Amino acid sequence: MTQLATQLAQAVAKNAAGAVFSKITAMRARKLDQDVMNELVELVNDLIADKNELIAIAQGFEQELVAQQISDGDLTYITTKLMPLVEQFAVLADDEKSAEMVDIVKGLVTKETMTILQLVGFNFRRAIGEPLTTMLERTLLSKVPDRGLAELQLRRETAYFEALADPDAREVLRQFGGSE
Repeated sequence: MTQLATQLAQAVAKNAAGAVFSKITAMRARKLDQDVMNELVELVNDLIADKNELIAIAQGFEQELVAQQISDGDLTYITTKLMPLVEQFAVLADDEKSAEMVDIVKGLVTKETMTILQLVGFNFRRAIGEPLTTMLERTLLSKVPDRGLAELQLRRETAYFEALADPDAREVLRQFGGSE
């Protein structure tokens, strides 16, 4: 893919804008009909705009490709540092699905496997990074109390304190083992 992006950039660069403008200047020097000349200038400007659009697309394509590739240094770092963290998160999650995911990731996260898969176009960020992000998010959210539950607890405590303010209700609470 990188080679294709390079070839695209080279093909786009072949007919540089400078060469086109010098041809237009030469044509004007020969005093061609002004209407024909204006149409040719408009056509050339359209071609230059198309070329610039192709360059932008090629650069975007190349940036996307580079963003998907993982460098050798990153591969080493991931294989030595990521797996212990993933295992810790799986222990924190304490569910069977997370343990299965860790086993799958362990098989994929070796430098050799990652290099081979990357060469055939595998996108690790999407295939592994996004599911790990989701797993961590679920784990963290499962540890945070539900907002609805907190609201119910607040209502219960408010009602309890309101009941303590009423002498009849306070007596009922005392009979059922509540305290003031």
